[in-house]
Amino acid sequence: MRRLSLTIAAMCLALSACGTIPPTEADLAKVPVITFGAPLPKGDNFILHFPADTPLRVRTVVEGNLFTHTAISTATVLLKHDIYAYRHFVSFDNKHWVLGYRLLDSSLTVAIPGKDGKDAGVLHLQLNEK
Repeated sequence: MRRLSLTIAAMCLALSACGTIPPTEADLAKVPVITFGAPLPKGDNFILHFPADTPLRVRTVVEGNLFTHTAISTATVLLKHDIYAYRHFVSFDNKHWVLGYRLLDSSLTVAIPGKDGKDAGVLHLQLNEK
């Protein structure tokens, strides 16, 4: 029984390590590259390309039973350079892949009320290249 437990534990460890190994060019050779805004295929076996200098919409939604109606707003941002995403890996050139958290730093802050007291709430999203 102990031997079986050790074998299962070793297999689980090996499988979890596979999730941290970046894909190779050969792995991605047959994976379609979808430009952001185009319809996404089913599943997660595709590369999503966020092109530089292309308007990217970011939508915010404020809703809930505390409010009389839902509020939706849209902001537009432009990236400085291309970003490619494949599952939890990210690349700037579609060749060199790393885990997303090693390449990008993100922070989301919600303040209720806003610090100056003029806003009922502030939603602040910050994304930085590491």
